[in-house]
Formats: sequence, structure tokens, C-alpha cells
Amino acid sequence: MTPQQQATQQANRAVIYVRKSTNKGLEQKYNSLDAQEDYCRSFIRARGWECTDVYADAGISGKAMDNRPGLRSMIEDAKQRKFGHIVVYRLDRLNRKLRDFLNLINVLELSDVSLDSASEPIETKSAMGRALISILGAFAEMESDLISNRTREKSEQSRARGLYTCGSVPLGYKRVDGRLYVDPEHAAKVVKVYEIYSRERSASVVKNELNRRNMLFTSTRGKSHPWSAMEVCRVLHNPLYCGLVKGADNQLFVGQHEPLVTREQWDECQAILKENADLVHDKITNREREHVVKFPLHDILTCAHCGHAMRGRYCQRKDGPRFRYYVCPTRVKRGTCTTPNLNANEVENFAAAHLMGNRFLPHVLAQVPRLARGIPADFVAEQTQDLAMLLNAATEAEKT
Repeated sequence: MTPQQQATQQANRAVIYVRKSTNKGLEQKYNSLDAQEDYCRSFIRARGWECTDVYADAGISGKAMDNRPGLRSMIEDAKQRKFGHIVVYRLDRLNRKLRDFLNLINVLELSDVSLDSASEPIETKSAMGRALISILGAFAEMESDLISNRTREKSEQSRARGLYTCGSVPLGYKRVDGRLYVDPEHAAKVVKVYEIYSRERSASVVKNELNRRNMLFTSTRGKSHPWSAMEVCRVLHNPLYCGLVKGADNQLFVGQHEPLVTREQWDECQAILKENADLVHDKITNREREHVVKFPLHDILTCAHCGHAMRGRYCQRKDGPRFRYYVCPTRVKRGTCTTPNLNANEVENFAAAHLMGNRFLPHVLAQVPRLARGIPADFVAEQTQDLAMLLNAATEAEKT
């Protein structure tokens, strides 16, 4: 087949693209996608083209292109010049972002593929058609933004009135006609979570107790599995269970649904959660403080090869004593540094022996260039009595 015959064949072939943003109504025998396809087929027949394929994306928004398999497949076929026309019912079925829309037009032009709208008198072969497409694309994006804003405002107003509009239904409730009602089968699990936690003060204990009683967690898809501590904490943090609805900026509004626990129970559990969180933070802080005491040069000693701060680590052979040493993180993580691990006792003893004065002695550092380069210049210039005391304390602690 000659190139001219291939071009003629491509020009006579057309494909259809249809899309619907939601799944609502798709279960009907004749739905929106079917109506779009029939309208586009009539358009193709009127022009004498051959419809070779139909690409569809059901229940997918038009804001993005990457998450639409039908559209992506059609673009790949267009690049291979399998057809010469793409027909859509309306341009907003293709895309609602002007920048993505114009980029798509450029891709199609390079493949000699035109874009035609079955309900709008425009196409991309003429200059006027491309100008109208740009204008309509801008209006489609504006319409999408307006719809998003109206939806967001309606959701905020509904939550301010105490209606739950946050997607999936939480454990213990069921949604009927847009409102939440208590699900007795699973509500008992939520009540037990609060009762056990207020008594035991531990999410892990709650998890173990519920799993022991075979009161399994049930997901929004209806599948049951053993509780995790994270799922327990999510239930405890949710103000919905005490009759409140969370709005914008974490505002709480009185809900129209029936609470499963009292406000006093919820407040009590929040206080326990905060107390436990503070204890965990204190433990982490103490652990970091203990690490600094055990490794006084942690993040102070710098690597002579790459300049990274060296970290304190432990090493222990099986059934043997535990050793302290300083290691360059670049060597550990990437293997690009050649600085060997430094024995912590030797480094700290050397530093302690020469920190009792106001500064390091240059002639001493010249004898040990590796350690001299390992101490930051600003640190050398400062008074170091406190650090010397830490080093001595660490040395004594290691002996004991």
C-alpha cells in the first residue's frame, strides 16, 4: 500500500471517545455512555466515515489524563495513525483542563488526527476551529472549577448542619437516604473499644481483647479481619462517635446522627490519648538524650573524607562484649566513603585529653590529622569545659 493510500485510509477511519464522571446510572440498560456513542455514530455516518473503535472511561473525572485507561489507549493508537478522526459528544467529555487539552491537540496534529465534536460545530483542521476549541476548553475548565467549588461549599454547609458527608461510612453506622443510622451489629464493637481503652489505657490491649473475643474489625467493603492498634486509634480519635461532625479547619458541629458513646467518654479517651502521646514523645526525647550522653561526639565529629557528621553506633559479636564506635553515614548507606569506623573510646579519650584548655593545641592536632579534620572549626574556637565533662562521664560509664 502506497503512502497516499495509507493516508486516504486513515482519513476515512474514525473512533469514538465517551466518558462519564460518576458510576451513577451506569447499571441501566441504556445509560449516558450509550447515548453519547449513538450520537457520535450518527455524526460519523453523516460524514461517510468508518467507525473502527470506541474508547470509554466510566466513572472517571475529566480533570486528569493519566488515570484514564481508555484515553491513554486512544492516544497511543493515534500516534500509530490507526485512524484520522476522534469524535466526542462534547469537548468537555475529553478533558476539563485547558493545558492538558491543548497538549493533546498538539499530539493529535502531529499524527494527522482531527478532533471533532458531534454536538458542537468545531473541528481542529481549520484555524477557526482550533481557536474555538481553545475558548471552549477554557470554559470547560471554568465549569469544572465552579462545580468543585459548589460541591465543596455544599459539603461544608451540610457538615455545619450536622450531616455526615465525608465519604465512606465509619464502623458502627450505616447510611440510609444520605443519613447515618446505628448499625447494631457493629456498634457494639465501637462501644467496647471505648470501654476497654478508658479502663486499660492502651490501644494494644484493646486490640488483643477484641480479637480474643472474636469481635473482628469490619471494613467499609464488609470484610472482617483482626483489629490493629492503628484501627483502634482511628476509632478513638473520631468525634463522630460522640455525636459530633468535623467540618473545615477541624471545627466540630453537633451531628444529626445518634452517638454511640457519651461526650464525657470521648473526652476522657482523648485525654488518655494525649497523655500517652506525651509519654512516647518523652521516651523518644530521653532516648535521644541518652544517646548523646553515650556518644558525646555524635553529630559533632565530622568525616575527614566527605565532611558528613559521624554517628555513634554499637557493635556486638555473638555472646561477646558490646563495642562503641563512630561511623560515617555516607559509608553505611551509600558505600562511597572510605573512612573506617573509629573506636569511640580512642576518639573520646583523645578529645578529652586536649579539651581541658580553651582550645586545641595546633602542634598536637598536626600529629593526628585524621582527628584534627574531624572537629569542626567553630567548635574548636569555643569554650569546651562542658563537653570535656561529658566525655569523662561517658568514659567512666563505659568502665562500669
